[in-house]
Amino acid sequence: MFSNSSLYVPVLVCLLSVLCYQLVQFIMYMDLNKRVYNHVPGECNNIASMDNGAVDMQLLSQSSGVLLVSAGLRLYNTSYSNKTGAIYAYNITSRTSWEVTLDSKTLSKKNFNPHGISVWENRQGKITIFVVNHRNKKADTVEIFKYQETEREKKLVHLKTVKSPLLTNLRDVAAVGPEKFYATSYHYFNNPTMQSVEVMLGLRLGSVLYFDGSNTTYAHRWIGSPTGIALDKSKKYIYVASFTEGKIYVFTLEKDGNLTMKGEIELKTSPYNIVVDDLTSDLYVGCQPVKMRFFRHEASPKEYYAPSQIIKVHGRPTTMKWTFSEVFANDGATISGATVGVRYKNMLLIGSAFNSMLACNLDAPNLL
Repeated sequence: MFSNSSLYVPVLVCLLSVLCYQLVQFIMYMDLNKRVYNHVPGECNNIASMDNGAVDMQLLSQSSGVLLVSAGLRLYNTSYSNKTGAIYAYNITSRTSWEVTLDSKTLSKKNFNPHGISVWENRQGKITIFVVNHRNKKADTVEIFKYQETEREKKLVHLKTVKSPLLTNLRDVAAVGPEKFYATSYHYFNNPTMQSVEVMLGLRLGSVLYFDGSNTTYAHRWIGSPTGIALDKSKKYIYVASFTEGKIYVFTLEKDGNLTMKGEIELKTSPYNIVVDDLTSDLYVGCQPVKMRFFRHEASPKEYYAPSQIIKVHGRPTTMKWTFSEVFANDGATISGATVGVRYKNMLLIGSAFNSMLACNLDAPNLL
């Protein structure tokens, strides 16, 4: 017969083994085993006039060279607040910027807190802008604007505010028509403590929502912390970034608005925003190579910095064959927690939620 004490040792060893395994898994999940080496595609300079953050950016068109920038993000579950939220325009060629005027009876500086942004242009050249707006601690909305440009000013004429109980914890929006869009819901829970648990444990509780012009519904559920979302150039597929899973989901758009899974793009880094190049259909993805440092930076941007990374993904959703290149990487000293990258000709524009925009020359664009 075995004594009780003789059973303690194997049980204790098993428990310690499980704990060690879980600890190693957590370290790997939080990317604490990673080290970031600085890499630039050419000379990079901060854009001093764009120091209000640039959490998301979209080109109005390739011909205009004008970049719309979502700036001044205020995250209510953090101890830090940026300046007043606004949409800026940045002319890449002339390197000039200006705040785009809001023409609205319901929106003001107090309740306009932009996050993700999307541009829709119809065949007649009419441009509609969609913006994720964190109006207050309890409500997220999607604001729809008409972009109007005259010799005297450029402004956003407010057309519509889309509200729904489903539109919570939004991060990004992808327009698929003049009044239709998909949006990502980053968290399932509204309680800040439960949101932290959700992210720390990598729970797949996020979702993609669809607004058909009248109603908001779930297009796809149970994604790990979805952040960026972007429409493919062919308008047949849509890309959704999963921050905690380190991958991009590729969906086929159905006529009824539902999404059918096409496949996954494994990145092995945490993607935030996705920008589809209008000319090449390549994806430029703002990434966080070390999750733990990004979480600390997001909570206290002035106290902690986080590494930045821009990944170019080349391929087609029809074949689901992809190649990858790291266009930019930084330990956080130059730009912290990059969320988006946009290529225009031989320039790469990089934005983050709390830092100045960065403009980098592409010394060898054909190699990228």
